Amino acid sequence: MKAFKFDKSKILVYSKGDLERLVRDISEADEIVTLFGRHLTPVWKAFEDQTSALAAFNEEPLRQLSSRRLFREAQDRLRASQKNSPQSQS
Repeated sequence: MKAFKFDKSKILVYSKGDLERLVRDISEADEIVTLFGRHLTPVWKAFEDQTSALAAFNEEPLRQLSSRRLFREAQDRLRASQKNSPQSQS
């Protein structure tokens, strides 16, 4: 019987912690997309002029987004790239 040989350069190994972080990050990304979508929904913006309560309701997703680690990290990367872009230099 011929022994099967693995190409070790193509094998990936993940720890339980790696997978737990992946699940956490995907769950957080899902929440971020939901909050961001809620912020961008035009229906809420149409009512902003009518009531300050609805305006505050639309601002809440932004406050919640700012509390998310992945969102803050993305914001930091975006701000850093904007500072280093040629357009920001002029």
